[in-house]
Amino acid sequence: SGRWMEGIERVQQYFKNFPETTVINICDREGDIYELLAMANKGNSHYIVRSCNNRKVKDKDEKLWEQVKKEPVRGSYTIDINDRKTLQKRVATIAVKWLENIILSPPYRKNKKRPEPITVNMVYVEEINAPDGVEPINWKLVTSLEVDSIEKVLMVVTYYTYRWRIETFHYILKQGCKVEQLQLEQEHNLKNAISLYSTIACKLLTIMYLSREKPLANINSIGFNSKQYSLLCNYLERNYHFKINQQTKENYTIENFIKIVSMLGGYQKHNKPYPGIKVLWRGMKELTTILNCIALLPEIRCG
Repeated sequence: SGRWMEGIERVQQYFKNFPETTVINICDREGDIYELLAMANKGNSHYIVRSCNNRKVKDKDEKLWEQVKKEPVRGSYTIDINDRKTLQKRVATIAVKWLENIILSPPYRKNKKRPEPITVNMVYVEEINAPDGVEPINWKLVTSLEVDSIEKVLMVVTYYTYRWRIETFHYILKQGCKVEQLQLEQEHNLKNAISLYSTIACKLLTIMYLSREKPLANINSIGFNSKQYSLLCNYLERNYHFKINQQTKENYTIENFIKIVSMLGGYQKHNKPYPGIKVLWRGMKELTTILNCIALLPEIRCG
């Protein structure tokens, strides 16, 4: 639990110098700690935490979850989601409820001073008519952000969905760029290296999401050109004996480019409908090596 508290404290200290910036700490169920909720709403710092503890409400017989479930549905909307088990896209209809200004009773702490009551807001998100065999979406979000309108509530839900992008970013940073294995002795060198790798991780994350959200966009929008695309197709056909049809070769879309690059990283179409981040970073690493070698060819002279 201490790492959650320490992380938020560091964020608050840093952003004291930027009072015009609103900081939102997004936590999964591990972050549902009473002391965290008490400290995370200070100055320009806010939080959105997925609740896992059905906490007591001051001067109420029912606990937090029971109260918010009894609220009427105040709005609904549809979102496109990727099912983790089937890896297929589906449209989910989401119903939204919320409660404002709930005063939570502090939990008992053995041999410690009991915390003060805190005021929170609660957003309840539930999927309607989920397909058979699919676990419906159900989020109970505790937040310090205002939820006095459907627009603000939906913004809280949208912010929470960014949690998966943040987790994917750190996955690339740790597993792909292997920043935890850096052995730099000087602190400033380590910071510079992490900054560089963070830029790379952001670039890969952007490319992956663009391939899914704007698959037909031209590859120029992600920093590549038709010459590099054709070179990659020829390389895969000659060295890996992959068969790439003519239509794919002539359509310089992000979707086609990402699939071809991911083949270098071990992507196989029959396993998943779209490449994951792991095969993408492997493929991009190989592609970078290939392009660098080709760039050196004009400088190589024989005899």
